[in-house]
Formats: sequence, structure tokens, C-alpha cells
Amino acid sequence: MRTSFTPEELDRLLNQTIYSWDVSSLLSGVVDFLEFSEGNLSWQRRRDLRRAENEAAALDFEPQDAHLLPRARDQIIEGAKYRFDFGLSQSVRYAGLVAYVTCVEWCSRLFTARLAQSLPKRPNGKNDAVHVLENLNERVGQRFMHEIEIFRQIVSVRNCVVHSSGLVKGDKHEVEVRKTLTTVPGFCISKEGFLGDSVYIEEGTIEGLALPITHKCFNLYPAA
Repeated sequence: MRTSFTPEELDRLLNQTIYSWDVSSLLSGVVDFLEFSEGNLSWQRRRDLRRAENEAAALDFEPQDAHLLPRARDQIIEGAKYRFDFGLSQSVRYAGLVAYVTCVEWCSRLFTARLAQSLPKRPNGKNDAVHVLENLNERVGQRFMHEIEIFRQIVSVRNCVVHSSGLVKGDKHEVEVRKTLTTVPGFCISKEGFLGDSVYIEEGTIEGLALPITHKCFNLYPAA
């Protein structure tokens, strides 16, 4: 097997745009953002919980209100936990979800830009990226059916986060969103929010979606 390149071949290789590398870099950036953010949240939660526990221990009421003291102390600690376990954590994961879907949409455009043959017309209502990926997937022997189907489903969740603040009730595609939140691992409906049912994303979910695509996107390159 030949292991060296002619000067002409090497020049062509080094000056050729390898879209798969761009795709991999974009998606790995999402993973890095989430891993850094989750790690920082974990550290900040421990620190803030210690502060809340000290504040609760130091709290004192007048004798006539002493019966309220245990509940008041609990509320200080519960408030600190809620801030990190729901408020901040979901803000980070919502951002990760939006970034992940956006990156896949960018990547589909990168692949589309170098297609030798144009794609069939996109059906009304179908996400552009899903349409591109499904067509590329056909050219590589249906290797990505599962990943594309999951992506198709979470696009509706992304839209709910962007257009309905993650609130499920009343969302334009509420039925589809509810179905996705009860069938796709790592997603569920939370009742912890003050405004009703909302999208809840478990830690590691977005990273678990992005990493396989980061590693496999090179297989789509020949199809494009």
C-alpha cells in the first residue's frame, strides 16, 4: 500500500476544504461548552449550598414566631437547590439544545454547498436539516436512521424552547412535543416550574446526542 503523496497530491489535499472536519469541530464545541458549564454549575452548587446551610443555621426569630423557624430554614436551603437543580441547569441545557440543533443545521448547509447533484424538493413542514440528512443517509446505506429520527423529534423541542420559553402547554406543536418528551431518553416534562409543564433536559443528554454525530459525520462526507 502506498504511504506517500506526490507533491501535487499533497498540495491538493492541504488546500481542499474537508467539510467533515468543520462539522466535527462545530459539534465538539457544543460538547465542550456543556461539559464546562455543567462542571462549573456543580462546583457553584456545592459552594452556594454551604452558604445557604450556614445562613439557615444562623437564622433566628422572636419567641412568638419560633414555630416558623424550621420551615424558614428549609426554604433557604430548598431555594438554593432549586436555583441550581432547575433554574440554572435548565438554562444551560436549553442553550446546549439550541446550539446543538443550530450546529446540525449549519452542518447540513455545509454538506449541501458541495453536493454534485441537487436534492429533491423539501416537503412542506419538514426541517431543512432533516431533509438534507435523510437524503445523504440514503447514499451511505441508511447508517444514520436512528440519529436522524431522534434529531427530527428534538427539533420540535428546540422550537418549544425558543418560541414558547420551554413551556409545553399551548405550544404550537404541543402534541408532538409531549410525545418526544415521553419517548426520547434524557428528555421529560417537569412540573417544577412556576408556569406549568415545561421541557426538562437531564444532565449529559445533549452531549450524548452530539458525540456520536461528531464521530460519525465523516461517513457522510463521501455522500456529499
